[in-house]
Amino acid sequence: MSLYLQQLRGFTPLRAGLALTPELATAVIGSTPSGRIMAHSGSRLPMLAGLIVGGAGLAGLAVAGVHTSYWLLIAPSVAAGLGMSLVIPAATAAVMEATPPERGGLASGRH
Repeated sequence: MSLYLQQLRGFTPLRAGLALTPELATAVIGSTPSGRIMAHSGSRLPMLAGLIVGGAGLAGLAVAGVHTSYWLLIAPSVAAGLGMSLVIPAATAAVMEATPPERGGLASGRH
């Protein structure tokens, strides 16, 4: 999205970063409920919902053209951010749960 906004739309790096704020804000805000959902239902439901919502958002962004109004990009960006906020914590938890305790550091990315 950053390259799309800068190279095709002519946004400055600062303006592109600000334009990506809805996606980032949704990902940050959505992470808290994601953990709560995962605590009640396990990791499968948030991952599935996140992949569906995030995929729909990314599909909406993929069809955007050079002249698509920025305002039409906000909803797909928010959906992509929400999808990430559901998938990433759930996928991390699923990997950690499937990993033997002696390999926990390796699975979490800590060496």
